[in-house]
Amino acid sequence: MSLRRPRGGGPALAGALLVLLAVALATVCTHLGARRTGELRVSVWATHHDPAWAEQVGRWIDTGFGTVGAVVMIVLVVLVLLIGGRRRDVVVEVALFLATWGACSLVKHVAARHRPPAPPVRRVVALQDPYSMPSGHTAIATGIVAAICFTVWLGRGSHRVALGIGLPVVLVVAASRVLVGAHYLGDVTVAMLLGAGVCLLVLALGRSVGRITPDLQGTEPLRLPIRRS
Repeated sequence: MSLRRPRGGGPALAGALLVLLAVALATVCTHLGARRTGELRVSVWATHHDPAWAEQVGRWIDTGFGTVGAVVMIVLVVLVLLIGGRRRDVVVEVALFLATWGACSLVKHVAARHRPPAPPVRRVVALQDPYSMPSGHTAIATGIVAAICFTVWLGRGSHRVALGIGLPVVLVVAASRVLVGAHYLGDVTVAMLLGAGVCLLVLALGRSVGRITPDLQGTEPLRLPIRRS
């Protein structure tokens, strides 16, 4: 059974709608404030009732999906493509990561929403950026998962399996940012919407300029030097 090729404007339209939804939600949450939206109540309850193991996982995620950890992960993805003979697609991989990161930083400084107050929120990680909307860790996780799914797709692997594994990872990262007291629920929700929308726009742009073929089965398999016994 062959898969139908999607219309060229599909990913672009979906991406644009997700970005607009993210911006609208960010505007509403920032304008109303965390008390009126109920987000502050959620953060206070979550940070005072999270189990010890969740706090430790949150600390690991705080480091792993920070600036250094994110760069290391995307470099590994790029190396897989380079070794596998997919050098021309490295541009798309890097664009996915940088566009997600850049969009998050732009919205964060435009919204200028401050972090959850500690106290009453119990914060267990050190924060350098005073702004919280949207969550950078969650946006970066979304971009990295999109890049990995794209890599699997190029290698004619199951992008559905990759997405099935990657989506829970994004949700865990998002939940951890609330549990450690770094973000409100609206912050991580906007980050996921914004990250997904930007990634779709980048992929649509890649197809329009010929960097990505419209074949849903991928282009050609990765030629990884793996010896079979």
